[in-house]
Amino acid sequence: MTTFRSLREDLYGYVDQLREALADPALNEFQTGTPSPEAKQAAANVAVALGYCRVFGLDAGEDDGTLPPLEAIAAIEALEERLSELAEAVETLPQRWDDAPVGEEDAVCADLLEQRMDLWVAMAALGEAACEAFIDADPLWETLHDKLQGLAEKIEVVDRQMQQREILELLSTLVGTELLNNWRQLLVEPYRSFAPYWLDGTLEEIDEELQKRFEQKSAWLSRLPPRRAGAAAAREQAARRTAEIILATRALSVAAETSNLVEPLAMLSWRSPDRQYYAATLWPSCHKRGQELKLRVFRTQDNQPATELAGAAVEFAGVQSQLTPNAEMPYKVDDVYEFVKAHSPGTVPLQINGIPWEVEEPDTR
Repeated sequence: MTTFRSLREDLYGYVDQLREALADPALNEFQTGTPSPEAKQAAANVAVALGYCRVFGLDAGEDDGTLPPLEAIAAIEALEERLSELAEAVETLPQRWDDAPVGEEDAVCADLLEQRMDLWVAMAALGEAACEAFIDADPLWETLHDKLQGLAEKIEVVDRQMQQREILELLSTLVGTELLNNWRQLLVEPYRSFAPYWLDGTLEEIDEELQKRFEQKSAWLSRLPPRRAGAAAAREQAARRTAEIILATRALSVAAETSNLVEPLAMLSWRSPDRQYYAATLWPSCHKRGQELKLRVFRTQDNQPATELAGAAVEFAGVQSQLTPNAEMPYKVDDVYEFVKAHSPGTVPLQINGIPWEVEEPDTR
């Protein structure tokens, strides 16, 4: 795996989880033939563990890296199975919450959120894998991109289920718990700024609303005859238990641009005035010092590198260079990051041989 270092110290064993996932013998199948379902699940475990290292800014040393395209594709297929399980868990949450023994309702909600969190962080690792595949012009890039886009769309469907009011009210019982507090405290940028809906304060707002409602009902209960008041209070407490507060103690990654999903890739693209060529580059939302990317130019007719433009003068985001024989312009994120950050993606200029190219609608992958 390609080395990727960060500066955060591991506090909760996520790096150990990555090492354990990488040690799974089932991963050897990717070197010998068609991976089995077990191997695909092993790859998914790596994606999840690596994703936690990304969003929590952890340093796994020599074990850190980027998923190869074949393993990333397999991981996506396995994660789609887990997503189906999550969808079922969301659908049955109200009944399972009602059926849970007193004091164990929080565990039912926590298990569901842990499944969703696994998918969220895995998208960071998978987005990184797709970005690397694009930069390396890997033949599996398009397959990986399509698979990743399909997974993101399926996740969005499940998120709509999870954001139903009834589900969010149940999940809000975890407000103030170790689970949410630790996740929120460990997030590094840009994930902290684009936290998902279970970490962005949504659950806290619902918890506050429910608490006010409970207080209003408590005042009403005090005016009921004792027997009726006791029955009503029992029903109310069964529907709303505040979890015990436990005090306890987030880079190339392409980050979330929405609060619901980690959208793994942001692609900037341009067209030549005569429409014969187009240029594209993937762009990270997070500034990783020393990161090198490539702007690549293709022929519109056959989508092949525009090698006939080799040596052409290029100016991208204020940086001047020339196209290589492969119709590429390597550049350092450090040199253009502040310029791109100060402009919306649809306004970053590109000129080739002094001619401005038309900016296309940004494609968030």
